Order: sequence, then C-alpha cells, then structure tokens
Amino acid sequence: VTALHLALVLRFVLARRYWQASPGDTETGRWTAMFVAGTAMAAAGWGAGAFVLRTPDPTDEMLFVFAVGGVMLGSASLLAARPEAFVTFLLPTGLLTAVRLILEGDDDHVMMGFLGAVFTIATVITTWRFHLAIETSLKLRFDNHDLIESLHRAKDDADALNRELELRVRDRAAKLMEADQRKDEFLATLAHELRNPLAPIRFALENLK
Repeated sequence: VTALHLALVLRFVLARRYWQASPGDTETGRWTAMFVAGTAMAAAGWGAGAFVLRTPDPTDEMLFVFAVGGVMLGSASLLAARPEAFVTFLLPTGLLTAVRLILEGDDDHVMMGFLGAVFTIATVITTWRFHLAIETSLKLRFDNHDLIESLHRAKDDADALNRELELRVRDRAAKLMEADQRKDEFLATLAHELRNPLAPIRFALENLK
C-alpha cells in the first residue's frame, strides 16, 4: 500500500510539473518516458500486492481480484491515449495477479487465474481499439482544421481576385467612356470641317439658281 501511495504521489508531482512546464514537441519524448516509468511503478505495486496481500479468506481474496479488475478498467480509459502506458500498466497488473492465483494449485484458483489472464488480454485489446478510435478522432479533427484553413485561404484568394476583377472592370469602363468622348469630339470636328468648305459651294449654287 505504501508503494502504491508513493507511486501516486510521484505521478501527481510529475503531472503538476508537466502542466507548469508546458513542454514543446521536442521535449515530449522525455516526459512520455517519465510518465511510463510512473505507470510501471503503479503496475509493480499492484502486481506485488497480489503476492504480498495473500489471505486465506476467500472473500478477501475475491475482493482483491475484483479491485484489481476495477483498477484495470479505470486505467484503460485514462491511459488509452498512450499505448506504451496502458500496456505497461495492464499486462503486469493483470498477469501477475493471474499467475499468483494459478500458483495456488487448486482447481478454483487455477480457473480464476485463467479467467484473470483472459480478462487482461481482452482489456488490452479493447483499450487498443479505444486508442485507435482516439487517434482517428484526433486525425479527423486536425484534417478538418487544415480543411477549414484551406477554405479560408481559398475564400481570401477569391475575394482578392474579385476585387482585382472589379478594378479592371472599372478601369475598362472608364477607358470605354473616354473612347466614346473622343469619338464624339472627332465626329463634331469632322462635321465642322465638312461644313466649312460646303458653305461657299452651297452659296454658289444658290447664286447659279
């Protein structure tokens, strides 16, 4: 019990230091190793307890076995994000307890040990599937985040193109208006230049009539 309490305190201190340090990606490996080491200490405590806390009372023994099973199920959900952590905790805790029961030698204990081993393997497999579900969920989340970022960038690019197109349309419209004005001026000048020589011709025709 003392060993389990010591492991609990050390893991609590480690968690507090981790949150205070806010490590970057380059430091993740070191913190993961310390986290797994703390998990191994807890597993060693529970595995050793199966041998140390032996009792002739079958009721107490059953309570201990159920307590170990409950701890394994609880840790499965907590440690599922890190395979190295939940494998380090579940296998020693469950299998050492199963071995201790089998070593008793009688049929009841052998059957309990066998069922304990099956329970341990089933818990590891279930936790692994839970881990894959978490991994897939996180991957989808990051993929969706990247997709949203890409859509935002595409929208910004489209807005920029629309603004550029609008400026080009305005510039083209201004140039067309300027060309129309020059055309009108040209026609007015042409009409004026044509009227000037035609005026004396018209006057001479009137005199001839």
